[in-house]
Amino acid sequence: MFLNALYNLVTFLLVPCAFVKLAWRSRKQADYRYRWGERLGWQMPLFDKPVIWLHAVSVGETIAAKPLIEALLARYGADYEVLITNGTVTGSACTQRLFGSRVK
Repeated sequence: MFLNALYNLVTFLLVPCAFVKLAWRSRKQADYRYRWGERLGWQMPLFDKPVIWLHAVSVGETIAAKPLIEALLARYGADYEVLITNGTVTGSACTQRLFGSRVK
């Protein structure tokens, strides 16, 4: 119980630091200014089907996850939505390039 409260407090205190970092990075890469609500889970898309959610932080993780994502799309694509989230702008661009509209 104490550790959970401590974790929540530390997370609450560090969120402003994340925004400062994003603002700082956005000086050189304007794409970092967008989708802040998405990063906090405030702007989740609506789905008509159950969701398989994968998170790949960077381009490297996105490329490494490609065989898994392709297998999930082949096996479950008709019955499930596949949601891919990324931690970097370049990772997101890579996801769009590799999978296009087949994933959310």
